[in-house]
Amino acid sequence: PVAGFLRSRGLTEEELSLLGEYCASFEREKEIARRLGKTTGAVWTAFSRIRAKLGARNQADLKRILGVLSRFDRREAAQADGKDNRLSTSVPWGSGGFNRPQGSGHERKGVGR
Repeated sequence: PVAGFLRSRGLTEEELSLLGEYCASFEREKEIARRLGKTTGAVWTAFSRIRAKLGARNQADLKRILGVLSRFDRREAAQADGKDNRLSTSVPWGSGGFNRPQGSGHERKGVGR
């Protein structure tokens, strides 16, 4: 179902393959380009097209979109198998961006006290 959705948004087979590589490792464009034997510029341009087709403003948006699609795909697979479809709503990278350790200085101090 997810691949069909991505194709309906106009992603080419090459872009789907690149997106699969990204989902498997969440590496930066430079590392993906090196591993695939492509130039960094070609991979960066491909990701720009992917983000535009999916309506993502940046890589963080792209990760959120992929997280939603991943949960949807797992839910569909569980329903097809007849298993319980109550899956965790968390995504590997956290629900609002990357998880930050406690005491990292990013929490709001003194708010609501």
